[in-house]
Amino acid sequence: MNQRKMLIIEDDRATRDALQRLFISRGWEVAMVTTQAEGLALMDDYPFDWIVVPWEQLEGSGERFMLRVRAAAPRPRVVLLTDSMDSASWAIAKGLKADIRFRKPVIPEDVFRACEPSWGRDATLVG
Repeated sequence: MNQRKMLIIEDDRATRDALQRLFISRGWEVAMVTTQAEGLALMDDYPFDWIVVPWEQLEGSGERFMLRVRAAAPRPRVVLLTDSMDSASWAIAKGLKADIRFRKPVIPEDVFRACEPSWGRDATLVG
């Protein structure tokens, strides 16, 4: 079985490090960056199974980001991390059609379970 690959785009170090530790301990290969631009550059070089990205990274450019993700081959799935949002922002985030949405603060174990094939769900808001 091929090693699964995760890209974490997150500027909050605690969240990024917690997710990295958990996924690596479960046998995943993990790349971490702090900006959307860095994440898109890595996507050009590596096929990721999953991308974790916070809403704050996508505000204003989320549609462009998701178009790039959806055009990648093989297409990675997306976990969108959200904070408290107003109704307009929530409608935009929902329209991006991430595969899974988690509210912050996230519980890394929950994110891991959602990304595993036996647990994965489509377009689900968790938490």
